[in-house]
Amino acid sequence: MHNRHLITGGRLAAGFLLIALFAVYFYSSTPTVAQEVVIPEEVADAERGLLLFETRCAACHGATGGGDGEMAPDSIQPPTVFADPAFRLTAVPADMFDTIVNGRIERGMPPYGSVTNSNPLSDQDVWDLIAAIYSFSTPGASVQQGRELFATEIDMEGDFELTNLALWATQSNETIVEQFRSEGVLVNPELAEDEVLAIVDFARGMMSYTYAEPGGSEEPIETAVINGEVTNGTTGGVAGGFEASVRAFTQDLQEVYTESVMVGEDGRFSFTLENIPPDWIFLVSTNYEGFQFSSAPARLDRETPEVEMLVKVYDTTNSADMINIEQVHSIFNFAGDVLQVTQFYRYNNVGNTLFVGTAGEAESGTVEIMLPTGAQAVTFERGFGSMDSFIPATEIIETEAGWADTLPLRPGAGVMDLLINYNLPFEDGMLFTHPLPYPVARGTLIFPDVGVALEAEGWQLQGQDEMGGTSFLSYTNNDLAASDSFTMILNGEPEVVMDTQGNVLQPRNENNELIIGGASLLIVVGAAVYLFQTWRNPSAAIGDDPEELLEMIVELDEAFENGEIDRSEYEAERAELKEALLDVWVE
Repeated sequence: MHNRHLITGGRLAAGFLLIALFAVYFYSSTPTVAQEVVIPEEVADAERGLLLFETRCAACHGATGGGDGEMAPDSIQPPTVFADPAFRLTAVPADMFDTIVNGRIERGMPPYGSVTNSNPLSDQDVWDLIAAIYSFSTPGASVQQGRELFATEIDMEGDFELTNLALWATQSNETIVEQFRSEGVLVNPELAEDEVLAIVDFARGMMSYTYAEPGGSEEPIETAVINGEVTNGTTGGVAGGFEASVRAFTQDLQEVYTESVMVGEDGRFSFTLENIPPDWIFLVSTNYEGFQFSSAPARLDRETPEVEMLVKVYDTTNSADMINIEQVHSIFNFAGDVLQVTQFYRYNNVGNTLFVGTAGEAESGTVEIMLPTGAQAVTFERGFGSMDSFIPATEIIETEAGWADTLPLRPGAGVMDLLINYNLPFEDGMLFTHPLPYPVARGTLIFPDVGVALEAEGWQLQGQDEMGGTSFLSYTNNDLAASDSFTMILNGEPEVVMDTQGNVLQPRNENNELIIGGASLLIVVGAAVYLFQTWRNPSAAIGDDPEELLEMIVELDEAFENGEIDRSEYEAERAELKEALLDVWVE
């Protein structure tokens, strides 16, 4: 487990540089669009918004909206401080909606809308986030004061439409304060300014969103009930006659409680818990045919102390007929006397069974991975679902045919993402032949235009662009489904090559002044991280399996306690794993 820390350094930086190029070519060309005012269809949920905020916004804006997130020092401009009570005075929800959907790239704010983000927020997600932001900015004491004043100081018989969601979506609190005074909403128009604002704070929280006190109450839930059902995704029926376990985790994802019960033949199970802290996260899991299956995480509160948690299990298969590769993206780079290759693979399991390898034992290998003959310095990294990072895929083993994963492949689209890096010797040209063990729907290639000729049947040139002083060509191939390999012929010597740190060298042209180095590389890599976020689609990869994520957290904790990993690596990876799990939880 101690090898599962995030890789840093030259090769990763160069990899992200190349990924950025791919994103620029194929995804970042889509322009942001002017967002029409979207009126919420229902009252926004600040509780849910706070969960979304933790996974999508806290890294920059801070856990409580203080603008003090871990990425805040690296922001182009300081993140907005939502916790400042002054923020809610002039903030206009419709403008906030537009900012969240379309972003403000000049300020370092990424877009989260469906046009520009492959893991977009829905309209309701955005309104829930806005509700959370108002909860950060609105003092609880003001809401309480407004609640008391609202009952006696608001003329409910007037023409002012307090329940009109469009009003609250398009007006700031300051504007509504003035409207309350000028349009006869107040029984006593001489109320002090802070009193009218308190009424608006309460009214906004009642009419347009459910106010949530950030941090919530610590009072335990006296009695909580977790009911659920185990279904078989292969047969469509229920499964029972074995144990199910509920596990509880703190917000820091420390396991603090576990209990097991038998699942009935009708697939049903039930747990009754006493004096449960409201911030615990629960997970129900079961072992079926030797494999662990889990529910989505859930949390209880005093208003809803009962929850239904569903677990879906699958029968196993050793047939690979249902496996295909949705995408193979290849990025070439000439580094010294080698061709450096970075490839992204996305796998689908279109069947309804758990693939455990053709040998019938996952430990012997499940998904096959084949690379060109002579590949050196091979590394594998596994994607985190909707996250923007990878961890070393230490479960991949070398086989006689190449390599293979040892994790079973669950049914679904995009159930596994792999990032693979390797080198091939290069001098004056080469024949690049890549075997394909499964049908491939689409291939793409980014190729540096540095004097090496490329011949590749079936690959269509899409365009040429420049980044960091080097031109790159982009190719696509949508006709790989019936192929068991693809071949490219490379001829010539590169006029410009990069070292392993991503710096451009000029061994063949002393007059060439195109150098990427120092701060320039950092800027490009920074852009790569953002562009890579927009490139990747959310998937049900390892990051979408809460049981695997929790097991990785437990293993990571044990590795740290045993001195196998230093504190900085431990804290960084644990934060990544926690974010991945919370992201799954919100969804």
